Order: sequence, then C-alpha cells, then structure tokens
Amino acid sequence: LLPESGEISQIAMSAMDDWSREITEHDAPAIVIIEGLTMYLSEKDVKEIFDVINKRFEHVTVLVETMSPTMVKRMKEKSIEGSKAKFTWGVKDGKELAKLLPNFRHIEEHSLAEGMAEFIPIFKLLKKIKPVNNISNKIVVMEKCYNPKFRSSATQKANQTAYHRCNSDIIFYLQQYKILFCTGSCNSQSMSALMRNLINIFQSLQNVL
Repeated sequence: LLPESGEISQIAMSAMDDWSREITEHDAPAIVIIEGLTMYLSEKDVKEIFDVINKRFEHVTVLVETMSPTMVKRMKEKSIEGSKAKFTWGVKDGKELAKLLPNFRHIEEHSLAEGMAEFIPIFKLLKKIKPVNNISNKIVVMEKCYNPKFRSSATQKANQTAYHRCNSDIIFYLQQYKILFCTGSCNSQSMSALMRNLINIFQSLQNVL
C-alpha cells in the first residue's frame, strides 16, 4: 500500500522487540500510534512497549487503542476467528492506563462510538449514553512531555494549538479505519487513502514540532 520512498520507511519487527535501535532520528518529537494491538497482549507486554517508547524518545505523544475489560471478556470478533487470536487485556479508560505508566500522562480519549456518530446517525444518541461510551473501544492520547517549543509566546501557543489539532485529525482517521474494519468495508483502496491522509498530517506536523 505504501512503498518505501523518501520520508516513508518500514521496519519489519515485532512490536514486542526493541525496535528503537532501527530509528536513526535523534532529539525529534514523535507521534506513536498503537492500533488494534493492546487487547491481544498482557499488562506486562503493554508496559514493555511503552518502556521502549519512553527510553527512545524524549518528547513523544502516543495514540493507543484500548478495549474495556468487559468487552475483553464478552466480545467475539469474527475477523480474528480464523487466526484463533483471543482478546486478553483491557483497561477501563485513559486515566487507569496512566496509573500503569508513570512516565506518561493522560491527555484525552475518544471512543469508537464518537467516530461511528459521524457515519451512523443513531450513534449521535448512543455516544451520549455513559454505559455505551464506557464499553466502546477508545483511542487514548498519552504524552511523555510537552515539546519545550510550546512553553511560551503567542507563536508557540499557536503551534501547540496546531499540534493538538493534528492529533484530533489523526484520531478521526483512526476512527474511520476502525469503522471500515468493523463493517467489513476495508480494502486496499480505502486503506491506502487513509494512510495517505495520515502521512499528510505527519508532514504538516513538521512545521509545528
């Protein structure tokens, strides 16, 4: 879908390995996306992934998809039945996740129900029902520390606003992907379009970070 060229490179490694040595950039702020993974791991595994991120990046924002413990116990996903994969770990919300990760703080979170509301009208109502919102998968935003460029002046505050707007755009596209995946509408064309949009957002961040 995304052949390597210029600013696009790929690392063929497990997320459980120490992939940090494969990244050559230093002292650059980073955004890490962990999507569709944590619910198949253990708490120990999740901590290890964040430990790699913490040691590698001085300034980093992590967008991580989480599943509630209730859904881990009760939900069966048809798309993974063939692989015999099982949901094994969940966390109530971003604040609970932050308690497990002392080097990161919880910034915000958005449920899959919020993303569904953009496409399916009934979810505009459902997302307001607390139990529905609580059990919905979430995209949690965790941050190690702020970029020092953001700490003062009107220009820097404007940069911070743009930075968080980009985060919101990334969350929106991740929600779109999950909706396509859950509805069986995910194909190479739609995936390529979503990834291109994400790359455009990352490129726009270069003017901010």
